[in-house]
Amino acid sequence: MPEYRIYEFRTPDDKSNWKDKIVDFMPKLGLILIALVLIATFTNIFQNPLRLLIAYPIFIISLVLHELSHAYMAYFLGDPTPKLTGRLTLNPLKHLDLWGTLLFIFCGFGWAKPVQVDASNFRNPDKAMVSVALAGPLCNFFIAIFSVLIVGATFFFVSNELTLSIVFNICYFATSVNVLLAVFNLIPIPPLDGSRLVHYLLPAPYKANYYRFAQQYALFIMIFVFMYAGGMITPMAKKITYYLFSLVGINLY
Repeated sequence: MPEYRIYEFRTPDDKSNWKDKIVDFMPKLGLILIALVLIATFTNIFQNPLRLLIAYPIFIISLVLHELSHAYMAYFLGDPTPKLTGRLTLNPLKHLDLWGTLLFIFCGFGWAKPVQVDASNFRNPDKAMVSVALAGPLCNFFIAIFSVLIVGATFFFVSNELTLSIVFNICYFATSVNVLLAVFNLIPIPPLDGSRLVHYLLPAPYKANYYRFAQQYALFIMIFVFMYAGGMITPMAKKITYYLFSLVGINLY
């Protein structure tokens, strides 16, 4: 049974060669460079040992649940590939990517392994692939909302300041990280999840051209986006985080 990564726009007839492998690696190289660019965003985490202890488990859990959501959505829609490749599990070792994990340890930003999906198993491959792609960011948003609700409930039922401080710091970090992951993954550039939605919405004559252009120039597009628009992503995620906390009566502005 052929296997396909959810971020790739391939058909069962595609044959890989060395040129294809170089093109396929370019988005990953782009993510590595982007991770280095975003070091400054997360540097403050590593200046505080206590926050560091909070950061590692939350980030890893968030990545694992993100990829697990992709896997379960694909399996739910009729593709057994995630199950056959062992991705229907909470075991982090099945989901974490070596480069993504190392970059998070040393740079503060990383990613997990993309889930492999065989689109030919879906009744409607295009719609199904959009659902699979969006399952990850939606999971991150749900985690963020759940974290905010925990804070709200704690502030309502608990009066101990130490307990409130601990719960708030953990949940605030969980919320901000998951919102940032969701926003980041919705950027419409391969191999990010947002590219699948754009590919689906494009008229049929433009789909192949979008795939070819996006795959060949994804690295340069990513660098350009983060040089000139990257400063919008973190503030946007921050505003969303603040808004979510405002819904439970906590004003962070």
